[in-house]
Amino acid sequence: MYKIPEKDYQENLEKFSDILELKGLLEKQVKNLSLGQKMRCEIAATFLHNPKIVYLDEPTIGLDVFVKDNIRKFIRDINKEKNTTVILTTHDLKDIEDVCDRIILLDKGEIIYDGEKQKFKDTYGKYVTAELIMKDKKADIAQSINTKKIQVLQETENSLKIKFNHEETTIMKIMDKISKFGVIEDIHMKEAELEDILKEIYKGVHKC
Repeated sequence: MYKIPEKDYQENLEKFSDILELKGLLEKQVKNLSLGQKMRCEIAATFLHNPKIVYLDEPTIGLDVFVKDNIRKFIRDINKEKNTTVILTTHDLKDIEDVCDRIILLDKGEIIYDGEKQKFKDTYGKYVTAELIMKDKKADIAQSINTKKIQVLQETENSLKIKFNHEETTIMKIMDKISKFGVIEDIHMKEAELEDILKEIYKGVHKC
């Protein structure tokens, strides 16, 4: 239908079969394929004729983690190798994290952000989560440090999980406060993920 040159067809088919693990599926009837197998085959067929632009709607919905990883890797590789533009609509934010460089954020049909993914995270991802592992904890810490700048998410006998705005305070200042209540043995920090950032944005957008 797309009049693909035989050489391009064979090269793409072999390459796509390797990446998406299709070699055992090519001779099977569609009705005998699982959802994940069908999706991998459909993704391969979509890119087979070297399109300049591809629209994918929820390409990983309902798939297991291994199939999702294969499809995301495939899209990334094709985008870089063939310079194919991929427009992805998805509710799975891991798709965006792993595949996209640019984000368009919609709310009730209005574009509220259009730009680079990293700039989006730098601009809106102001909150950092930290888990502190402690020993000899002398008291409940939450009541003493819970402020607008520092939110205690969870406290146990030997750990404390907090969220803070890195523009308003630093982890060093927080650790200095917490060290008065016990010995800090270890700390695990995690920057805000897209899902967390979007929750904060939509809270602000829909705040009454």
